[in-house]
Amino acid sequence: MIRILASLVVTAVISSHAMAACQVPVCDIPATIADLKTKTSDVRSAFYSDLYQNNLSSKDQAVLRNLNAFGAQAYKLSKDLNDAKVTVKWAADVRQIGQGLLTYASFNKAEFISTYSESASMPELTRDSQQRVRYAALFRWRTAIPVMFNVKEIYEVYDYVQKSSDFSISIGDEDYIVREASNVLELLSARISYLFPLYEGVYSIKTTCNQLVGQCSEKDLASDRLVVMDSLTDHLIVASLAISSEISFNYAIGNYNDTNPSHETDGINFLFYKSYVKNSGTELYSKSDVLYVGDRPAEIKFTVAQNQDVSGSAVTSRYVGALNYAGKVIFSPLKYYTDEVPLQAGEQPITGEFTGKFGSHNMRLIIRQKMDKALMASAFVDTEDNGNFEKFDFSMGNFVTHRQLINLTGIGMINYTPYKIAMAYRFGADNKLHWFGGFYSVNGLYSEIALDYVGPVTGL
Repeated sequence: MIRILASLVVTAVISSHAMAACQVPVCDIPATIADLKTKTSDVRSAFYSDLYQNNLSSKDQAVLRNLNAFGAQAYKLSKDLNDAKVTVKWAADVRQIGQGLLTYASFNKAEFISTYSESASMPELTRDSQQRVRYAALFRWRTAIPVMFNVKEIYEVYDYVQKSSDFSISIGDEDYIVREASNVLELLSARISYLFPLYEGVYSIKTTCNQLVGQCSEKDLASDRLVVMDSLTDHLIVASLAISSEISFNYAIGNYNDTNPSHETDGINFLFYKSYVKNSGTELYSKSDVLYVGDRPAEIKFTVAQNQDVSGSAVTSRYVGALNYAGKVIFSPLKYYTDEVPLQAGEQPITGEFTGKFGSHNMRLIIRQKMDKALMASAFVDTEDNGNFEKFDFSMGNFVTHRQLINLTGIGMINYTPYKIAMAYRFGADNKLHWFGGFYSVNGLYSEIALDYVGPVTGL
């Protein structure tokens, strides 16, 4: 009899017309809550139990959102009325089903942020069940991210996942959840770089100290280059502060002899790995890891305007002052993400041999595609114009199909000095299509490149 009465609770307070149009479990939440308030704890318990049993496997986003909203009010009602523990537990169970919206519903940033944190607000539920909700909420993005093209939405998801990660850390979630959040953030960063890397490029900057004279290193104050690049590797976005007067091509590709190599010998004052973007890609933050002699504990942050003017600061434990810098972009591949792709481009070969110019010097580039579809390449540049070509390699690369854009990244042979080529298939001044772009290194070197496809290379 209790279960029969429970099933009549909603119908007693909703018109037949409304019931006909209703496609969710609880058609009028305020009226249902008001009616449940007049019932006994046993009736409420039976009603919650029916909702739970009938919707346990639901993946319908309207149903899940309905149960999440109703469950929150039902849980509060039963807590306020000092219902029996079993009744409160059923209400919590209903809401936890609704929290499945984090896995199956369309994305709504504010709703997702609040629901993620509220998944830990009901002590009647086991810790394992709560953590399963949060893990599933993060894991869903692994398959969603590769097909996302709305850059604004990607940044919104990034902010949500970052806040979710911070929350999970704050409440002591198991490591596997925090790791999953980190993995998703890396995937989102890669997608941002693939679609609209506002921050990427080489910047000319002026560096000052926010303290009195002598409170910052004079060498660091000489930093007049900021370089930011997506490494296409586990190091994610790399950023550096360098000195242009010490720019050398051999240092840029790590081709030199040094018994005690360090980034500072390359003219690189700071090198940061695994930088993270936020605020719709206009802000970047990173802290350095001490990997080589000369590296120092440090942090950097900066803001990039839509015209790619940049301003920011860097600090190190070596001295009490903070470095402030501001400047303008010299080169950025961003233009190839926003300009018009020639309709005549069609499907051009992205593997094979290419020849052309590296600045004013002759260049040859060989690109191959690996089994996993990523690219690898080797470049040969006659920097002295004497027929002796400097060789350097690119272990990772990708092709941004919808932009007809090739990205290649490599690491210096002696020291960890990342460098990159970004080139796109575009019309030149001769009204013919060529591969145009730039080479840039974390030591601040930048050179324009212009190449043409020569022919294929022999495969396996």
